[in-house]
Amino acid sequence: MDNREKSTWKRGFERSASKGKFVMAMDDLKTGDVRIFAKSGNTVRLIEREGEGWVVERTTGASAGKQMWCPSRSLVKSLDSE
Repeated sequence: MDNREKSTWKRGFERSASKGKFVMAMDDLKTGDVRIFAKSGNTVRLIEREGEGWVVERTTGASAGKQMWCPSRSLVKSLDSE
């Protein structure tokens, strides 16, 4: 993933990360963990920490294996709507 691609992902995700109520799991994130990306609901595996977020890889669906950058605050254990 090149820097321009990361920058585009960051801008889009940071703007929308605070919408909705989610159960956050920021304090215990580590490489190899599987989480849900709150914006899309995709299940992702954490690859490496980068700045304020993580490079992750989708684990299911037609785009399984695709890597993208996600802010830490958007990686959750569940999508409870409280």
